Amino acid sequence: MEVSLLLGGDDEKCQKIISGVSPCEEGEHGMPLVQVEMLEGRNEDQKREMVKEVTNALVKTINCNAADIWVIIREMKKENFAVEGTLFVDKS
Repeated sequence: MEVSLLLGGDDEKCQKIISGVSPCEEGEHGMPLVQVEMLEGRNEDQKREMVKEVTNALVKTINCNAADIWVIIREMKKENFAVEGTLFVDKS
């Protein structure tokens, strides 16, 4: 199982796109892997809280053990992300 989240913008205007969510089928013991791609700038405490909340959401909704859930955080620079043909670094 793979869950992808895209987090962009500042914390108050954070966009979230979830794709590829498919719950573990009965009898399956797959490892849920969550990949979070977001613009750089969040501190370690924010990342810790996000990882905790994502893990708790999966435990609750797909009945997996927290120990089986992996989370990968990938941060990108604003000059490496574009919306509507405009680099995020150029948005005001």
